[in-house]
Amino acid sequence: MKLILLAQNEGEQIDVLANVLEHNGYRVCTATNGVYALKLFKNMMPDIVVLDVILSVMDGYEVAAAIRRTNRHVPIMFLSSRCSTSEILESFKAGANDFMRKPFIVEELLARMQVMLKQTVSNTLQYEIGSFLFDVSQQTLMWRGRKISISYKESQLLMMLCDNKNAALPKEQMQQRLWGTHTMQNSRNIDVLITRLRAHLSFDETVKIINLRGIGYKLVAED
Repeated sequence: MKLILLAQNEGEQIDVLANVLEHNGYRVCTATNGVYALKLFKNMMPDIVVLDVILSVMDGYEVAAAIRRTNRHVPIMFLSSRCSTSEILESFKAGANDFMRKPFIVEELLARMQVMLKQTVSNTLQYEIGSFLFDVSQQTLMWRGRKISISYKESQLLMMLCDNKNAALPKEQMQQRLWGTHTMQNSRNIDVLITRLRAHLSFDETVKIINLRGIGYKLVAED
């Protein structure tokens, strides 16, 4: 039975959500305090972490970043009403795999968590992207001896782009692979991830992620 660390700022809602998750076969440990959430993570080693941006003492970004300093693979989802573009970007920068807006549909939350828990990658899968070497399992880009760490969702999206290099990758396909559902929020999350990938790949001017309006994106790189 998978264990969820659920850290949210609303006391009553967190109890209701915890009951729903338990009813769906998960074990749940809860926190409204960021410091306590981090302590629970270290003590309980959950299979997935669901954070709010707003937590007392230590906010969700700080908790996610602290987790990522010791564990790069546990799935981290942000579930929050704070969902401006800058806040979504900050969550991914802190190490999030996914971001979901409140109010939310429980079935979608469950679907997203199941996708994150089931996703696996090959231990040896690597791609050459221009002058970069992309290691999927390590979630790193190597460029002229420089190692660039990327998030889990960035790694999954870049792998899809690499598998379709120089060809259009529809946005709906990206959403289905990453979250299992097509929503406006997921579409927005894709755009945020693309922005971050472009920044990582900006060292090589021959590598570009092109926006195909109304379709999706295309990775263009020299062989």
